[in-house]
Amino acid sequence: MIWPVSLLLALATLVAAQESTPDYQNPLLAKVLLYTYTNGFRHDSIPTAIQQLKAWGPYYNISFDATEDQKDFNVSNLVKYDALMFVHTTENSK
Repeated sequence: MIWPVSLLLALATLVAAQESTPDYQNPLLAKVLLYTYTNGFRHDSIPTAIQQLKAWGPYYNISFDATEDQKDFNVSNLVKYDALMFVHTTENSK
């Protein structure tokens, strides 16, 4: 009786481990453009935010690109993205 129960517990553990592990083989589901332009005060956490978002992106099937260039806000570029994220931006006087 112990053998079938042990086998069942081992199988359940393997299944649970597979479900909680991200599948890095799947294509990316979302592509996000991070905009980080600042005018004046620049928050020290911007580089860390970019680094962390890019590091965690594959876990959630998200690809992040970062820019400070306003020229990236055009139709031909923005159609590549599913979302736009403003990260500690400030007023733009240009």
